[in-house]
Amino acid sequence: MQTTADKKWDSWDPRVSVEYAATDTLMVYASYAEGFRAGGFNSRPVEPPVTSFDPEEVATWEIGLKSEMLNRRLRLNAAAFFTEYDDMQVQVLSGGFFDITNAGNSEISGFELEMLAVPTPALEINLGLGYLDAEYTSVTDEALAVDVTENNKLPMTPEWTVNAGAQYTFGLGDAGKLIARLDYLYEDERYSFANNAPGNLLSDRDLVNLRFSWVSADEALSISVIGRNVTDEEYFRFAEDVRDGASPLGTLIQYPAPPATWSAEISYSF
Repeated sequence: MQTTADKKWDSWDPRVSVEYAATDTLMVYASYAEGFRAGGFNSRPVEPPVTSFDPEEVATWEIGLKSEMLNRRLRLNAAAFFTEYDDMQVQVLSGGFFDITNAGNSEISGFELEMLAVPTPALEINLGLGYLDAEYTSVTDEALAVDVTENNKLPMTPEWTVNAGAQYTFGLGDAGKLIARLDYLYEDERYSFANNAPGNLLSDRDLVNLRFSWVSADEALSISVIGRNVTDEEYFRFAEDVRDGASPLGTLIQYPAPPATWSAEISYSF
């Protein structure tokens, strides 16, 4: 059976920003912007063959600063934001199928801090910190029918994230240079789906990556050894818990992340 469906959506989305250079090394800014994600259709092999969902609209306010100091050896950036979603689109389990639905309205506020320091020509250090406060302010009847309530956490919105890295370059003269890099990532727990089923809770994670590279003097040839998740952190990247709720399928699928892995890379620029 062939089924057709047709809808049309359009939107006008303004953006306004103001920047002020207080000094040669300090700039502050403020912005307001609106965004739009078109609606669409969910197709099914059963009745009703096609269901639709409405557009998602978003408005966001942001203030921040960008700065350099210590003779440009230290860079500090900061931003704070507040975002409102209307008719937020989320993926849910409905009638045994994964559909997109309009969950309702939500708010996300938070801040981001970034630092890049170059204490010496050979050493580079970076640090980042992020915070999110995300919540529903109202939910639709369609969302309530699939276990999405105002008390649920928004999917894939960890409260805290931290990243840090350090890189040191050892000069070897005509023999090129050695570069050693370490990166660290922390991400708070978050849910993979809007219905917040127990199996959809992804635990927090700490990841450490390493990279050691030799680069020729003309920078044409590089040989690297790369270690990912070197502490062998065990965690799930994604999960689909459909054991209970409005449309039970009786299964729990969780996707484990790779364990500690090491690889080698050789590149040559012509």
